[in-house]
Amino acid sequence: MLISTIHPLLSKPLYINHFPDEICRSLVLDDLTQPVVDTETSTTGIDQVTSEFDKALSSCRSCPSVQFLSVDDQRAHYKSDLHRFNLKRKNSGLESLNEQAFEDLLEGLANSLSGSESEVSDASDNDTTLNLLLQKHTTSKKKESFDDRVRPAKSPFLWLRLPEISDSIRVGIFKALFTATTTQGLIAEIRTKPQETIAMFAIGGGHFAGMIISLAPKIGSSDPNILVQKSFHRYTTRRKQGGSQAANDSAKGKAHSAGSNLRRAQELELKKEVRELLSSWEIMIRKTQLIFVRASGKLNKSILFNYERAVLHGDDTRLRTFPFTTRRATASELKRCYNELTRVIVVDVNELQPQPATETNARKNKDKDPKPQPISQKASPEEEERKVHTTTISGYIRRSKISSLVAYLKEQHLPIDFLLFPESTHAHSPRPLHLASALSQPLVVSVLLERGADPTSQNEFGRTPFELAGDKATREAFRISRHELGEDRWAWDDAKVPSGLTLADVEARRRRSRERREKEILLTQQKTERSEEISEQSSGIKYGVGRLSAVRDIRKTEREEREMTPEARIKLQRERFARAAEARAKAAGSR
Repeated sequence: MLISTIHPLLSKPLYINHFPDEICRSLVLDDLTQPVVDTETSTTGIDQVTSEFDKALSSCRSCPSVQFLSVDDQRAHYKSDLHRFNLKRKNSGLESLNEQAFEDLLEGLANSLSGSESEVSDASDNDTTLNLLLQKHTTSKKKESFDDRVRPAKSPFLWLRLPEISDSIRVGIFKALFTATTTQGLIAEIRTKPQETIAMFAIGGGHFAGMIISLAPKIGSSDPNILVQKSFHRYTTRRKQGGSQAANDSAKGKAHSAGSNLRRAQELELKKEVRELLSSWEIMIRKTQLIFVRASGKLNKSILFNYERAVLHGDDTRLRTFPFTTRRATASELKRCYNELTRVIVVDVNELQPQPATETNARKNKDKDPKPQPISQKASPEEEERKVHTTTISGYIRRSKISSLVAYLKEQHLPIDFLLFPESTHAHSPRPLHLASALSQPLVVSVLLERGADPTSQNEFGRTPFELAGDKATREAFRISRHELGEDRWAWDDAKVPSGLTLADVEARRRRSRERREKEILLTQQKTERSEEISEQSSGIKYGVGRLSAVRDIRKTEREEREMTPEARIKLQRERFARAAEARAKAAGSR
């Protein structure tokens, strides 16, 4: 059943500060909800952690009922079956057992296995025994319900019922929004529709965002009632490497690059701006009832907390962490966090319960046709042979081995339009002519057309070999073949091949193209020489005639080198190296 059909007020998104009075009056704390607010998010500060070092030395966290008198007792306990079994239960989300309960379970397991043919050995099958015991115990206790699926042991939500509206509806609200520690206080706090203000701060990766919002809704508007907000960004994170510059300096030593100096300066600037902002908001922050902070890492926490004349302190009982994952610290992200915090979750328990299989459902499932499962069939000898042919032909075409390709087709008695296998893999290029055209092999295309390859054949996408040609030379090969083979040989228009060309036409086209490129190169060189002359003249005016002649000689040498062939350029370079080596040898001998 849809939630919207149970009550019209539940069809719209609900927020803690926009709770309808009718729903508020019917709220009842769920029986399985812990009335005390989670201390990790409410009554302790963001840096305040209770020390349990002394307790850890004399007891086991997985087996709270066990106490140690010495280190030897502690080591022996960690090797015991009780400890290992409690570890398995802890991983399964179950409570730990004491020694008496564990012995009772072992005895019950032994009675259930007493008539079996196999016996459990003391050493090799201890893990098997514990697994059987855990499986037997969890199977008997397993229960698929609303409590198992939605409300884990440390759920951040406070769950309430609506008995006057529906027994199957549960309402979830984040615990972090409340300060009361009793059932009556929680319900009263919800029904009064909180009107206090909350502060939210997020910092990380050089980004900072702060916001103070009033839970009292705006009159005539559903937008958040933001009192003040501000965001900063500074370049403090190393690009493509992550981590702040301060963290990198602590791990690898202080770097001396320009980027590292800039990041250090930006970190100081960010710290200054954030603390000045907190000081300017100090009066408003003191009046807020809750403070949500997201600050990971020592550097970010040191910017916000426990400095001289700090506005925020780590032991402040108003501090909360966001009970969900947050993104980059921006003003828009804080607005999203506010909406998530104040939003009310509505769940229908009946929709989460597994539905029993009725006769109608069973008949429907029976009538449904099962989905056909793909059957992997072994390739026949003919298919294997076609695969070998396809691999060989494709290899010859890719390497432009024309003589080998022709000889192979002749020896194997294969048609020139051999259909490559498997067809699904070669849908784009199903035949040798398609493949040669797509791989831009003009000589292979000419030979295949000369030997009778069909240029009008199409692939699965309706494209002819000419349409797959990858360069101008391959397209010219088709047009030359059209002229040489004649118009009557194939329906060239259906093959999408333009009018035929002779070799003379192609050579003339190439010559014109080459002349055009040479002219462009000549014009470019002339522009370069002209700009060089202008720069030489300006150099002569500025530095004198001697400098001008030296510049001209250098430019002349550079032009000569550009006009040289690669072999001549290498020879000239070797001569220079030899002259330089002789000069060094003479200088060393004179010493």
